Amino acid sequence: MKKILLPLLLSTLAFADSYIVEFKKELTQKEMSSLDHIVSKNKIKKFTQYESSYFNRLYQIELSSSERTLLQKNELVKLIEKDFEAQYFEIRVNPNSEMIVDDLLFPQQWGLYNQGQVVETRTLGGKKRVVEASPGVDINWKDAIDDIEKNLKKYPVVAVVDMGIDFEHKDLKDQIYRNTLECDDDLAPFTTEEDRDGNKFPSDCHGWNFAATAPEEMRYPFDDKGHGTHVSGIIAAKRNNELGIGGVSDKIKILPVRVTGSIDETSDKYRIMLRSPSQRIANGILYAIKMNVDVINLSLGWPKSMDTNFMRNVIAEATSKDIIVVAAAGNDNSNQGVYPCNYHDVICVGSVDIDGNMSTFSNYGGQVDILAPGDQIVSTIPEKFIPLKLNIQGYDILTGTSQAAPFVSATAALLKGSYPEITSDDLKNRLYNSAREKLQPEKSLHGLLNLKDSFQPVPSQSVKPIFKELIEGIVDPRNGRVRFPVFIKNYGDSNAKAEIKIESLVSHIDVVAVENEHKTFEAGKPSPVFINAQVKDFRKDRQFKFKVTVSDAQGVKEYFHEISLGLDIRKLPFREYGFKFTKEIKPIIYQDKNTKDYRDNLNTIDEPILNGELPSYFLLQNKDQQTRISIFNFDGRGFAEAANVLEIDNVVKFLGIQKHDYNYDGKKDIFVMTIHCEGESCGTRNLKEEDLYLKFTYRNTDLEPLFKGQSEFILRKTEGVSYDLSSTRFYKHQLNTGETIALPFFIAQGLVPKVNVEKGHDITPEEKIDVFSDSHSIGDFLLNQFRPDEKKSLRRIYRYEIANNELRLRSFVDDDFFNLVKLKMERVLNKRIDIEDANVNIVHLMQQSQSDFEADRVRGIISFGLGVYQYNVKIEIHDKKFSLKAMDSVSQPLLGNSQYKSFDLSGDQLSFGDAFVYFTTSHLLTVTGVDQNEKETAIPYRLEKANDLIMGFVGYFTHPNHNELIFEQVDSLALVKQVTNERHEVYESKTNKFSFLPGAMMTETFFPIVMDNQVDNKLDSGIYIDNTAISSNQIYIKTMNDRKFISPIKNSLILTPNCKSKNPVMMEQGFFGYTLLCLESNGYRLKYLPFQK
Repeated sequence: MKKILLPLLLSTLAFADSYIVEFKKELTQKEMSSLDHIVSKNKIKKFTQYESSYFNRLYQIELSSSERTLLQKNELVKLIEKDFEAQYFEIRVNPNSEMIVDDLLFPQQWGLYNQGQVVETRTLGGKKRVVEASPGVDINWKDAIDDIEKNLKKYPVVAVVDMGIDFEHKDLKDQIYRNTLECDDDLAPFTTEEDRDGNKFPSDCHGWNFAATAPEEMRYPFDDKGHGTHVSGIIAAKRNNELGIGGVSDKIKILPVRVTGSIDETSDKYRIMLRSPSQRIANGILYAIKMNVDVINLSLGWPKSMDTNFMRNVIAEATSKDIIVVAAAGNDNSNQGVYPCNYHDVICVGSVDIDGNMSTFSNYGGQVDILAPGDQIVSTIPEKFIPLKLNIQGYDILTGTSQAAPFVSATAALLKGSYPEITSDDLKNRLYNSAREKLQPEKSLHGLLNLKDSFQPVPSQSVKPIFKELIEGIVDPRNGRVRFPVFIKNYGDSNAKAEIKIESLVSHIDVVAVENEHKTFEAGKPSPVFINAQVKDFRKDRQFKFKVTVSDAQGVKEYFHEISLGLDIRKLPFREYGFKFTKEIKPIIYQDKNTKDYRDNLNTIDEPILNGELPSYFLLQNKDQQTRISIFNFDGRGFAEAANVLEIDNVVKFLGIQKHDYNYDGKKDIFVMTIHCEGESCGTRNLKEEDLYLKFTYRNTDLEPLFKGQSEFILRKTEGVSYDLSSTRFYKHQLNTGETIALPFFIAQGLVPKVNVEKGHDITPEEKIDVFSDSHSIGDFLLNQFRPDEKKSLRRIYRYEIANNELRLRSFVDDDFFNLVKLKMERVLNKRIDIEDANVNIVHLMQQSQSDFEADRVRGIISFGLGVYQYNVKIEIHDKKFSLKAMDSVSQPLLGNSQYKSFDLSGDQLSFGDAFVYFTTSHLLTVTGVDQNEKETAIPYRLEKANDLIMGFVGYFTHPNHNELIFEQVDSLALVKQVTNERHEVYESKTNKFSFLPGAMMTETFFPIVMDNQVDNKLDSGIYIDNTAISSNQIYIKTMNDRKFISPIKNSLILTPNCKSKNPVMMEQGFFGYTLLCLESNGYRLKYLPFQK
C-alpha cells in the first residue's frame, strides 16, 4: 500500500489550493474578522505591497474547495482566481577570429559578432549535427556598441524576473543595481528589518527573493539553478576585464528578482512564502515597477488555459508606465502562442540558429514579434556550478528562447538609456523596422534583431498587423462561413493611410471579403480589420494559413499567420439531455463571479466492458474527512440523480468508481474503491501502513446496498501488495447469503499471501498433474529446488475473496504453479536450454469481454523460457480451475511489453483486443496485437529521423486490409500503416505541448477512438485530442483523409466558455462521440455528437 497511498495522500490532502481573491474594496480589520466563519484571518494575506486602487483589493488566500464555495457567495467578494504553474523557459571558433575585446570567450559569442563559428551539437537520436554560420547572423553589435554607450543619457535598468543571480560572479558583481538607501557598504544589511526607502521591501539592497522559504531569505535573490545568471550575463556581463564574456552592454544594470528556482522541484515548494509561481511572478513584476526599471525580461511563460485576470492587470500596469516588457516565445516548436508573449503590448522573442534559420525548438507564428540568437549561447552561470559544455568555471552554453529574449531586452534598455523620453510604441517601431529581412517569412512578424539600425531614424508612420491572441477561427457548420478580426496598429507618431489585403494560402478556404481594408490608422491605436472567409471542403485540415499585405507610404510589406479553425458548437445537432436532482441542485458546473471562467466537478464513471450505452456520472465532495458521492444515471430522457448519496468516512484516497453488473442479475451496478486510515498516524504526513486499509463498496445505481447482507468489504492487511485497478478483471464469488459477487483478479508485484501457505489454494489445475512425480525428468530438481512457502517478491496474479465478511488476498501463483508451467510447457522449450534454467513470468491479463465475464472466465499470458527464447503461454481461469496452453499463434515474445486496449475494425462490429508494446530504444518499437480469437498481428517500426524520439504509444487498430499503429513523437503524432509485412507507410501530423522548467510539461490528451465513416459506410479509426489544458477551448480529431494524416475541420470543435469537454463515449452503433457538459439558461446539459468522417 505504500506505493499507492503515501505520495497521493501528501499531494491531495495536506495542502489547500492557493487563490487570488479580488474584493470589492480594501478590507478593514472588521471585515476581515467577519470572514472568520469561512477562513481564519491569518490565512488572508495581501497580494502585494504595490499600491493602487486595483492591487489594494487583491489578497492571497489558501482555500479548501468547500471554503472556496462559501467565500464565492460572500457579498464582499468580486472575483476568485486560482494560481497556476509557470514555465521558465559546442561552438567551434574560427581560428581567424577578431578579438575586438579581451574577454576570453568572446570568439564564441556569435550572437554579438558572427565570425564564421561552427556549432556542433547532438540530435535527439545522438547523432552529430553541424551548423555553419551565415555571414551577418548576429545582432549587428560590433560597429555600434561604442557609439551607443558614449551617448547614453542614463544607465538603464533591466529587471530579470527569473531565478536570481550569482552576486559574487566576477563578470556580474559590478553590474547589479544597488538600491543605495537600503545598502550597507553595497550589501544588504544582515540584521536590520528597517525599510529605509519606504517601499515595503526592507533591506532590498539588490533586488528581492519572492521564492524565499523564510523571511530572512527575501533580501537575497541568490540563483541556485543558473538560469537567471545566464540571462543576466547575456544582457550586461562586464566587458574587457580579461575574464569570460561580455554582455550586450555593461552600462546596463541588472535588478535581480527571483520568482522560482530549485525550490519548485522539491517538496519544500510548499514552504515558499508566496506559494504559487503565478503570484510570485506577478509580485516580482510589481516590485520591478515600483523600482522604476526601464525593461522587464521574462524568460518564462504560461499557456492560454492558465491565463488570469490579475496577471493581465500586472502586465498592463507595467506597460502603462512605458516599461518595456520582453518575453521568451517558448521552446515547444508550436504556433499556439504562450503568455505573456501573447499579450498585445509585450515584445515576443523567438530564436534563430547561427545560420539565420529559426531554431527548430522555438515557438513560431505571427505572434512572435522579433527574433534573436538563442541556440548555443555562452554566458555566465553561478561560479560554484560545474559547467556541462565548457571547461571554464562560471560559464556555460545554454539554448532556448530564454537566451534570445535578453538580447532584445538589452537593446530596448540601451534605447531607453539613449532616449529617456521614448515611448513604448516609438521603441517598438525602432526595433521592428530595423530588424533584418526574414529568411522564413511565415515564422515571425519581423526578422533578426539589429542593434545598430535600431538607433537610426524611423518613419513617422508604421502600419503593421497584430496577431497576438489570434489563435482560432469559429466556423458556421451550416454554411462554412468564418469571420474574425485582425488588428492593425500604426506604431508611428502621426496618422497613416494604408491598404490592407488578405489572401488565403490554402486551397480549401477562400477569403471572400475584408472589412475596413482601406482606412486611416490613428497613431498608437489598434484597429480591427475583419476577415470573412469560406470553407469549401470540411474534410480538409483545420489549419488556415493566410497572408496580410500592408501598403502604406513606406511601401508594401507582407506578413503571415496561421490559425486553427473549429466548428461553432452552438450550431451543431447535438443530442442534449438535462439533469434531474433529488433534493438540491448540485454544483456540477459553475461560473466564477464576473468572469467567463467555468469550473467542472462532474466525472465519468468508468465501465470495464463497453457496450454502447450512455455512461453514468458522479460528483465527488470531500468535507470533514467524509467523502460524499452523488451519481447521475441516464433514464432515457435525461440524467437523474440517484435516490441516495453514498457517504464514506475516513477516506485518505479515492481509488476509483466503476459501473458494471457486479451481482450477475443483468443490471448495472456501482463498485467504489477507497483507501482509509484508522490509527495514530491518521491526519499526519507520515502514515503507517498498519493504519491503512482497502475498502470495496457495492451499490445499485440508486446507491442502495447491492446485497442482502453486507455490501462493504474491508482488507485490513495488504501484505505489501498494491491493488492495480488498470489490470483488474472479475470473477464470480459466492457470498454466505447465497448471492453472487464479482471480485477482482489483478496483477501486482508481491509475496505469496499468508493464507495460501496456511490453507493452500482453491484454484487448481484443470488437468491433474503430479508436479513432483519421479516419472518426470525434472521431478527431483523441482522437489529440491522450490518450496510453496518460499519468500520471493514476484509478479503474480492476485485476487480478493471474502471470508467472514472481510476481504482476503489470495494467489495461486506460487512455486507449485511455476513448477507446473515448466512441467507442462517443457515440450516447447528450445533444446539448447536446460529446463532448470528456464524462467516463468506473469505478463498480463487479457481484455475481458462480456461473454468472458458472464462465463466466469479470465485469460492471461505467461512467458516461459530464457533470454531471447521466450514462449507465450495462455492461462485460462474458469470455475476455480486454470488451464495452460502454448500460444503457438503468437510468435512475438510479450515479456516486458506494456499492455493497451486495441480496436478491431476488421469485422462487422467493433471488438476489443490487446496491444502489447515493446520499446527497444527511443527509436525502435514493436507492437503486437492479439484479438479475442488470439490471432496475432505485429508491427515493428524504426524511427529514421535523427532529431526526433518515440515518446509514447497512442493507439492500435486492425482494419480489414491493413493495421495502424499511432505513437507520439517529440512534437507530432506518427501513424504507421502496415499494408503487408514488408511494406509500411508513415504519416505525421503536428501536435502541441507546453513545457515547464523545472521539470513539468503540459500536453494535449490523446484518446484512440472509432468513427462513423459515412463515405464508405463502415467503422474507421481516429485519435481524439483534447487541447483544453493548453488552449482552454479546443477539441479535435486526427484521422486519415486523402492519404494525409490531418485534423479535418469537420471534426474540430471550439468550445464556448460555458461548456467543458468530457471523455468520448461509445455510442450504440459501435463508434464513439464527443461529450460536452454545458451550463445554459435552462440548466446543466450533457451533449453528445457522433464522430463522423
